[in-house]
Amino acid sequence: MDNATDQGDYEPDDSATIRIKLGQQFGVGSSTKGPTVVADKTDIVGKFCLPLYKYLTTNAPNPNDVSRITLNYEKFLLDADGNIIRRYPRQVSLV
Repeated sequence: MDNATDQGDYEPDDSATIRIKLGQQFGVGSSTKGPTVVADKTDIVGKFCLPLYKYLTTNAPNPNDVSRITLNYEKFLLDADGNIIRRYPRQVSLV
């Protein structure tokens, strides 16, 4: 099965199933490991892109001249007020 979408290769499970697996396999969410938050899956590109990612990619140009976010390979540094300080694009080609 090809799991490629406009979001890249994706985790096929829904958010609830991912939380269950993380609890079973790694103890995430158990009292012995301390409080852990696992965010829901969300679109970071395309028609249903979360507004945060649209803001980040629009207001912080990528030094590699790539307009869209390059999935989890890219990081953003924000100050306490949410202003973008720097965008860190991926360093390695995925080709």
